[in-house]
Amino acid sequence: MTLTADDISRWFAAIPPAPSQQLDVSGVGSVAVKIDSVAAALVPPAIRLTGVGTVTAATSLTGPASSPISAMLTLGLVPTTNPDAILAAELTLVAPPHVDLSGPLAFFGAVLNAALASFLGNFVRELMRPIVQQEIEDAATRALSLVGLPPSVTLSIRKLSITPTSVTFQPVLGALGTVLSTYQPSASEVVTP
Repeated sequence: MTLTADDISRWFAAIPPAPSQQLDVSGVGSVAVKIDSVAAALVPPAIRLTGVGTVTAATSLTGPASSPISAMLTLGLVPTTNPDAILAAELTLVAPPHVDLSGPLAFFGAVLNAALASFLGNFVRELMRPIVQQEIEDAATRALSLVGLPPSVTLSIRKLSITPTSVTFQPVLGALGTVLSTYQPSASEVVTP
């Protein structure tokens, strides 16, 4: 099964517009983070995300201030090691997120950058979890010419690889008993090419 770089970009474009996210940063105070756009690129063996947005805070040193932020996350797409049978693949951090902050809030330097990097890495992976789950399942069902997986069947993946132009993986279905060997899809459950 092959997913193109455009398919992967579409996944990350599907991130719903999120309201500003609040976090408390020691030595800075309450900070609001708003990511306005995210772009994805395949950079073997990973997916590189670049996001831009705004960080807003009111501190005793700067008063109310906003600063532009750009962040880069390098994510691996790997077969899940989580015993959660619903999830076939997951995103992992390949390297610590890199954050560039300019403007008045850059005064807080490494303290604010470290807090933002940790927050953004976790935030993006949680946002993308259901999207990755659905996209991997949709790709596997298309490869099998089905509109959906049969009931009581779990999907796993193996032999996953990332190139500059695509992500390739082998879908594997599993079920207890005779669920798969006796499955006869109805005409409405089959996609004809």
